[in-house]
Amino acid sequence: MITTTTTKTDTTQADAATILRAVAELIETHPDIPLPGSGISFYVRGDDAPATMAAIAAALPCQWRAEFSRSGECEWLHLRTGPASVLRGTRVSISAPAADACTAAGAKTVTVWQPASALTGFVGCDALGEVA
Repeated sequence: MITTTTTKTDTTQADAATILRAVAELIETHPDIPLPGSGISFYVRGDDAPATMAAIAAALPCQWRAEFSRSGECEWLHLRTGPASVLRGTRVSISAPAADACTAAGAKTVTVWQPASALTGFVGCDALGEVA
């Protein structure tokens, strides 16, 4: 007999997929109700962050733009979907620490970051942040 152990991560993923499918079904089967606004955020980190971000971006039928943010010592690369008007209020964001998802492209008083090559097909290769 084979037994399977369900982990908290498995349950969390299944719960997230279930609610997203239920919302999609609700929208598709009840055109009389207003469309909900929604935001879906993915946070990735580590050496495989560029590949993970690229895989998520490639799997979703969206146009992407890159943004860079700093808060204290934290620097983040955000890939965000296009204008809400195109997506009718649904937005997707894929975020990672800049040090995991970018390579240093120069320095000023702050580091200027360029998206890793796995991401340039989605957002281009222009440097992000303060450019000298």
